[in-house]
Amino acid sequence: MILFLVTQTFLAQRSFAQQEDSKLESFSYEAMNKIKNADFENLFSDFYLPKEYTEKDIQNDKEAITAGLKELVQNEIGPLESFINIDSVSEQLIAIDISTGSPQTTGNLPSTNFFYKATFAKLGDGYILIRVYKEDKKLFIKNISMGLPVSNPKSIEIAQEFGRFMMNIAAEQQKRNTSPSK
Repeated sequence: MILFLVTQTFLAQRSFAQQEDSKLESFSYEAMNKIKNADFENLFSDFYLPKEYTEKDIQNDKEAITAGLKELVQNEIGPLESFINIDSVSEQLIAIDISTGSPQTTGNLPSTNFFYKATFAKLGDGYILIRVYKEDKKLFIKNISMGLPVSNPKSIEIAQEFGRFMMNIAAEQQKRNTSPSK
């Protein structure tokens, strides 16, 4: 699982062809409803899993992504109260990126971007970017980026707390995955 924090500006313009593909948009909308309903286990089943993944890789990512989303959405930024689809974001954000696989594996997958302006119970306004990947007529989430506005003083604290939470999960997984040397 990849998780990184960066300060960036999201800019996106969806093409006419992308706007016409209602299946992709519907898929991203369903993912947003899963976030809103805190249905993180089912949301994980929509993520792209690299072909070389082992059962242990899948289980580790499932644990990290579901626990991470629960921590972020329910405890740090608060439950998602509402969202609307938007065409672009030009506000400077702290991005929390959640995906499976390595940046080399998932980073090169072509995707269609869907941006949502979201209202969270504790944070207030923020953004969610869902990148949808299509392979053999099947749709997957390539990654989800939570955009916390730099203008909100809570954003940096939330990002730091979330980063520590995810590092603790990774450390625990590493302890379980390390086999004793002979």
